[in-house]
Amino acid sequence: MHQRMSEIFFNNVEDAIAAVKSGTLSAFIWDSARLEYEAANDCELIISGEHFGRSGYAIGLPKDKIYWKDKVSLALLGMHESGCMEDLDQKWILLNEQVCSIRTEHFPPTLGLKNMAGVFILVATGILGGVGLIMFEIFYKQHQTSKQKRLELARNALDRWKEMVQNH
Repeated sequence: MHQRMSEIFFNNVEDAIAAVKSGTLSAFIWDSARLEYEAANDCELIISGEHFGRSGYAIGLPKDKIYWKDKVSLALLGMHESGCMEDLDQKWILLNEQVCSIRTEHFPPTLGLKNMAGVFILVATGILGGVGLIMFEIFYKQHQTSKQKRLELARNALDRWKEMVQNH
């Protein structure tokens, strides 16, 4: 994959978008915020699939201002929790979002029955195996108990026979 990706390399997002629009490139990976902005402003582009490697927002500070780190981190967290970051996305990234007539994404659902069938089969196999193991343990215990009772009866019978033989 690395070899194939290194053959097709673009220095900036504008060149990659132009290649997608011209059909020389099927898709490309870039920063999600930039791709959302471009897709919101151009009906020929679409973002497909889920985000991966999402790292969020960051603010660079000089090393000698380390005491600001916690305050800035808490402020960013508060902005996320209050919905302020989504408002900023709406205001700046999706600013000129065009309403496209038909905008469909062609990718399989991430948690469909076909995709999760293996998990269900594995769980069902584990449950059936557990029930089978419990039944085996019950039958084995019953067998051992009945065997123990037979041995106890045989010992009692032997002890009584010995007593009767010794008394006569």
